[in-house]
Amino acid sequence: MLHRSTFLICMLFLNIIISSSALAVDTSNENYRFENIKLANGGGASYFKGDSEKAAIFSPGSRYGKESFYFLGDRLQKLNIGSVSTGGSSSDIHAAITFLKGKGYSKIALVGGSMGGEAVLGVLQEGIDESVFKVIVLAPFGGNPIKSDTIDKLFIVAQKDGIVSSSDIVSLFERSSEPKTIKIYEKSRAHAQELFASKRTKNDVTDLIVKFINSQ
Repeated sequence: MLHRSTFLICMLFLNIIISSSALAVDTSNENYRFENIKLANGGGASYFKGDSEKAAIFSPGSRYGKESFYFLGDRLQKLNIGSVSTGGSSSDIHAAITFLKGKGYSKIALVGGSMGGEAVLGVLQEGIDESVFKVIVLAPFGGNPIKSDTIDKLFIVAQKDGIVSSSDIVSLFERSSEPKTIKIYEKSRAHAQELFASKRTKNDVTDLIVKFINSQ
């Protein structure tokens, strides 16, 4: 894995050389139906109401805000699955779990990309809440294997990820307990949420995540 300081330097370099349009996430859709909330830890978040027992928590990478997952919140909401899009810290994730359980959701999926994926893995290391039934991590920057046979796991990475080594993600997957699945996007260099910005991978990775959360 890259040292954290090296990662931050890479992030700064990428922010300079990559155009803003390549990283843009469309949040202009006025049909999105969500409520801006303040979590118990003081963090701001957006709540997409659902009408089933399932919900998701989104934890974005360091270059993205909670708005970057609105399109997934909207997709899930149309399937009656609620969600909370957070700022991406471990504290936010813990608070979002408490919030959703208070709303009556009993099956919660955690979704994180890059450093947001690392935050998800960190939360699981601190203790697994009984409501968490699925975890999806897109090229997490760090973290330990998931040692739980009650959580279904999905690992996603680009084969030529420019920030983390895909072999490290494969190793993380192999050291995690069943049930588990891994998806490697061959020839792609996109890192974590950048997969949503690529025309070649956007639809596939979006459908993959939605179907994974929606399945039993």
